[in-house]
Formats: sequence, C-alpha cells, structure tokens
Amino acid sequence: MKPFSMRTLVCLGLASAGIAGCAPADVAGNYTGALTNGSNDCNLSNFTPGDTSSGITLNVTQSGANVSAEVTGLAALALAAFTGNNMPFVGSVSGTGFFVSRRGTNAMSRGTCAYTTAIDVSAQLNGNTLAGTVQYFYQTNNAADCRELSTCRTTQNIAFVRPPR
Repeated sequence: MKPFSMRTLVCLGLASAGIAGCAPADVAGNYTGALTNGSNDCNLSNFTPGDTSSGITLNVTQSGANVSAEVTGLAALALAAFTGNNMPFVGSVSGTGFFVSRRGTNAMSRGTCAYTTAIDVSAQLNGNTLAGTVQYFYQTNNAADCRELSTCRTTQNIAFVRPPR
C-alpha cells in the first residue's frame, strides 16, 4: 500500500473535522505510459501475464469531479476492436484518484450465456505520475452457461506520466 500524499492527509483531516473536503485533484493531461499484464482469469487470447505494452497514450479531460479518458493511437484501434466501440472511458475524480469505465457493445454468446466486455480503470495521481489498475470483465445475462464469465477478472497495472505542469 502506498503512503498517502500530504494533500490527501490534509483533505482527510478536514473531512473528519466536519469541514468541507478538498476539491478533486487536477488529473487532466496527455499521458504516455505502459500497461503490464496481471492475472488472466477471463482467459483473454493473446494476453500473457507479465507482458508489458509501452508507448500507450491517454488523454484525460476533466470538468470538476467529472472525468473522461481516451486511449489514442494504435492502442485505441485494438481497444475498439476488443470492445466494439470507440467511446471514451467516463467517470469521476475523488481526491487524487479517479475511476472510469467503458462498456463494450460486441455481443458474444456461449450456450445460453449472452455477454459483452466491460473495462474499469482506477488510478491515483502522484505529482505527474498516474498509477493504477485496469480490470476487464464480462457483463452477462446471468444464464446458467455464464458461470465463470460472471465472476472472472483479467487485470493490468498502469504506469503513465504527463508533462510537468
């Protein structure tokens, strides 16, 4: 577990004292970084735990506590093919972190199980470095044939940096 930043400690102290909390951090920016494959519980093809993909670009925009993140370049093409759409990740900022998600539209089936791919990203900003986790999973119709598809999670760790501000 990472230590809390001074900003986070001050915000937590203010909130616990009943004083209004801090505004969300400014996470907006053009980031470049790498994804390192973690577990592959969903048995995604061409996904080897420990492999790293670098040079990935991520553009994050922010309006107050609302955030949008868009993968660009070749990684965006692969992501669109995987999920079936080219929509940005959307979510919110809280403190120095943010959570964004993207729901796929590629309809798949296995027996009576119908499902699509979903992706959640949670990350923390420390200075100009963004670190966190990507989780790939399936949204299913909960049919009997969905068993492990309803509970599997495939993960990646992210390490991105934006130019100094």
